[in-house]
Amino acid sequence: MKHILSGVLKTNLILFWIISHSAEASDVKTFNVTDYENIISQQNDEFVMLFWSMECSPCIKEMRSISGLSTKQRNRFVFISTDGDDFKQEVNNTLNNLGLEKEKNWVFNSASTDEIINTIDSSWYGETPRSYYFDKEKNRTRLVN
Repeated sequence: MKHILSGVLKTNLILFWIISHSAEASDVKTFNVTDYENIISQQNDEFVMLFWSMECSPCIKEMRSISGLSTKQRNRFVFISTDGDDFKQEVNNTLNNLGLEKEKNWVFNSASTDEIINTIDSSWYGETPRSYYFDKEKNRTRLVN
């Protein structure tokens, strides 16, 4: 009996470790006003910043297509959910379902949504999908979705 309990305890500890470490690997960061410029400055190559929402079916369709790209190609995308960090777990689940959980993923800080949108583009009202292409010199071009 003692060996059975010991085995069950070890199994539970291993499962807990796996679950906690896999959650870390797919953790979505909270996107604040300053993160926009920080992300741009940290990129060394051209990339696309894609703003999406869980309720936006064109967003999900586009992201599903991106998930089929090679790792090198997917690395050129930054995914930012406009749903708000109140829905962080749901956003995480959506990314997992799309196979994009290991990419550069962010979710808007719910308390700063309007300020974030205005910082990114004063002509934007928050509709999604919304994407911007940044070249190597950090010049931005809005992509028409």
